[in-house]
Amino acid sequence: MRRLVVGMVIAFALLAVGCSQQPALPVDASPEVVAQRYFELLAKGDKDAARALMWHPERFDETVPETGYKGLTDLLVGVSQEGSAAYRPDEYRVFGEIRLLRVEYVRHRTDSVGTPPGGDGRFVLLGRETESDPWRVIEIGTGP
Repeated sequence: MRRLVVGMVIAFALLAVGCSQQPALPVDASPEVVAQRYFELLAKGDKDAARALMWHPERFDETVPETGYKGLTDLLVGVSQEGSAAYRPDEYRVFGEIRLLRVEYVRHRTDSVGTPPGGDGRFVLLGRETESDPWRVIEIGTGP
């Protein structure tokens, strides 16, 4: 009887952990899908999962403002266009492909620089080293 109870407790704990995690993106997910998921995770406040979609996860805190993007709504991801390594040529030369797209959203609170709530957006640079690699967020910025 005790084994049954312990087994059920473990099973429910594993089920709860499994249900709370986001399903992984397929390796062939488009840059648009990766950017959409990235901002959805930020909107939920799940910084750890968003960090996992970055090329350099250790740069997450540089890229995402301290207030984050928690609570964003009405995400609209634009169509990606060919990006450029010109901004950081030495660092970005590892990428076989770079894509740039714009994500627009509605902020429901003042951001870290004092911009009041309302419509806003960011450009997102994504890259992958080879066609078989997944797209990763390289940087987020206010301009291309």
